[in-house]
Amino acid sequence: MNFAFIQHHGTPTGPPSPQESDLATMTPNRDTLLMSPGDTIVIHIFNARLRGDGHALEVTEDDLTSHTSGFMIASAANGFMNTSPVDCSGTPFNFQPEYSSAAPGNIVPWGPGAYNINSEFEIGHFEPCTTITGPKQFTEESFTDTQWTNCVGPYETGTEDPALEPNDSPCYPFGDTHGGTAAPNLVTGCDVFTDAIGDLDYDGTPYRAGWPTSSSPSRFPGAIAQAQPTSQGRGYSRIQFVTDMSATEENCDVSSGAGCVMPPPGPGHFYPYWTLVHDPELGCTWQFGNAGRTGESFGGDAQWGTVNPSSLGAFQSAIQANPRTCSQNR
Repeated sequence: MNFAFIQHHGTPTGPPSPQESDLATMTPNRDTLLMSPGDTIVIHIFNARLRGDGHALEVTEDDLTSHTSGFMIASAANGFMNTSPVDCSGTPFNFQPEYSSAAPGNIVPWGPGAYNINSEFEIGHFEPCTTITGPKQFTEESFTDTQWTNCVGPYETGTEDPALEPNDSPCYPFGDTHGGTAAPNLVTGCDVFTDAIGDLDYDGTPYRAGWPTSSSPSRFPGAIAQAQPTSQGRGYSRIQFVTDMSATEENCDVSSGAGCVMPPPGPGHFYPYWTLVHDPELGCTWQFGNAGRTGESFGGDAQWGTVNPSSLGAFQSAIQANPRTCSQNR
């Protein structure tokens, strides 16, 4: 995976390519566009013409609240590389859109789910803990830090299955500054990705109902209010809900759909979903979480559909009309 922050002047913090990335790649600097909760931002993704020759994908981001902006171009000049599937070597590369328009057949055929032009959240990588155990040292280049491996608290309801999720690492305590290199951690918790690909027993907070219940903060934080995306000034006529959570379910046969369940088989019995609601400033907006009482929720977690031989291994709804009107926020 190539990675780069959105920067005020478009210069990556470090090499974006997987072959050359280092600590600087993952560390924001004074040129990184940082935002605050509640800011209104506008994102533009397009195929940009380069100064010399050719094109590359560019993302621009304008923070309308702080009146700041930034951009990043996924170009060879910025250090982006295409990876060889044979030996993992990298070749400088200008990434560009795979297709020039949106259509049901314009998909990414090598991954689970027929993703096209989409908004996506990755969940299942955090558990708050009362205490953490199992400290161990790790070193990355010249930087040494301590991380812990196990979470103890109300969300850890049973013994880990070592074949499924051997531990919860990396875990860090409240107040940890990682050797003085970062602001103090605000909570004790685990990111669950070092020794497992995620929260495979589904007992963390992402798989419980404590998600935003509306775009207005109350008992829970407010959901991100995302305006309807547009292309050349027009909204997209059709939508589809897709999640590849099926790929993490131990008993799910992604070729047939047998054993694939929604919500996942954890103690929280919950999976977040999209809701479409009317916002007085933005019009019809999407919010992600547990906000089914505020607008059209498309069946709650039932909106994700099913896994079947035609869904490329993902939970996938039918392609449906994008509503032109939406309910008032209640």
